[in-house]
Formats: sequence, structure tokens, C-alpha cells
Amino acid sequence: MTAPQYPSTPPDSHRPVDASETLRVFFAICRAWNLSEIQTQTLLGADRDTYLQWKGGEVKPHLPMQTLERISYVVRIFEAIRSLIQPVTAANAWVHAANAGSPFCGGSALETMLSADTENLRQVCLYLESQMSGDFS
Repeated sequence: MTAPQYPSTPPDSHRPVDASETLRVFFAICRAWNLSEIQTQTLLGADRDTYLQWKGGEVKPHLPMQTLERISYVVRIFEAIRSLIQPVTAANAWVHAANAGSPFCGGSALETMLSADTENLRQVCLYLESQMSGDFS
């Protein structure tokens, strides 16, 4: 069995996106992080019926832009964690661990990502990308 391939760049609005492939990558990341169905659905920002359709492979050719944005942040977060933390098991567990970093307030990255809106995903992503660049401000 081969490991899932994750895109090197997030989806953007300037090129066509294969909705099925995008969701496949998203669900693979959620499995790697050992997320529950409710956590996965919340992270995706979809209602229950839409989530079940997408999980079952019923995907329209185009995903909503907000969904693409959320998935883009998840992919960037996943890649940043994988580049910062080794081994893979520790990288995957990091999202569940308490963290004193700026956007987490002692909670986990996952708690932050699951709260309310896309801005929280963005904050986690920016935090990790700043860690990658060595900008600890």
C-alpha cells in the first residue's frame, strides 16, 4: 500500500481543482490526525448531509470557495507540521497536544482549528509558517 500523496501547493482560484482529489487528500490528512467524523466535518465546514455525500464520493465538479479555502489551510498546516516535527507519528499527534503558542492559549492546535471560522485555520497556518521561517515574533 502506498502512502497518500499530498499536494505541494494548496488549491487556488486560478486553476481548475479536481474536487474528488481535493477531498481525498483532505480526508487522508484527517485520518492521519486521527480525527473523529464530527471533527472532520467541522474542519471541512460542511453540513452533515454534504459531509456524508462527499465522504461517500458524491462530489460535484466544483467545491465551494470557502471549502477550498479551508482545505488549503489544512494542507498547509499538515505540510508545515510534517516539516517541523519528526517522526511522522509525533507530527500527527502535535495537533492534539496542548500548546502555549500565541494562537492556542494553552489549548491544542486542533481546538483552535475547530473553533468557529476560517480565520482560526489561518492563524494556525501562519503560526506554523512563521516557525518554519524562524520568525518567532
